[in-house]
Amino acid sequence: FVIAQGVLGGLTVLFLLPKEISIAHACMAQLFFCTTVAIAVFQSKGWAQGPEIVEDSHRPSQEAIAKVVPFFVIAQLLLGAAFRHNATGLVPHVVGALIVAAVMLIQGVSIMSAYPNHRALNRAAGFMMSILGVQLMLGLGAYAARASVTANTAPNGWLVFATVSHVACGALALAASIVTSIQVFRHVRAKEHVVSAAGSTSNSKQQATA
Repeated sequence: FVIAQGVLGGLTVLFLLPKEISIAHACMAQLFFCTTVAIAVFQSKGWAQGPEIVEDSHRPSQEAIAKVVPFFVIAQLLLGAAFRHNATGLVPHVVGALIVAAVMLIQGVSIMSAYPNHRALNRAAGFMMSILGVQLMLGLGAYAARASVTANTAPNGWLVFATVSHVACGALALAASIVTSIQVFRHVRAKEHVVSAAGSTSNSKQQATA
């Protein structure tokens, strides 16, 4: 990721900010950030303690939702980068924001309602929805700041702050969705897998006692 990001940055400068490369450069940075966040999760004390298996009774399954939510967020980040680089208009980005907000809320609410006592899942889902709320407010602020700037005026400090904050929070939203999906894959199992895991644990205890 670091090498690819450096190459894209060099191409961006060399070819004077071509839209396609600039958009790829922006998204690559966020994917790199999410990779470091995932590594941090894998090295955490909570991860070392092992999974706390719970049954997946949701329809569609929590695993199925966890597979698609990060891709919705990535697609929205692409639309945001395209809008900033004048490759698309505002409408696709706004529509995408509504769709992404809906799928993230569906995932977060379903996790917290199904597993209210599961610490890892609740923390991940709660943080994801909190970041989503902040991101939506920053998006409105960035739009208001952009609307206040005309073609004959230079970007003001509020516009720069709102835009940068919105982009940074977008990276956090993507990371939060990925961490939530990681926790779902780690802790949530279909019913038959939960029974199998319980049986394996029981056998292991019996062997240890013997």
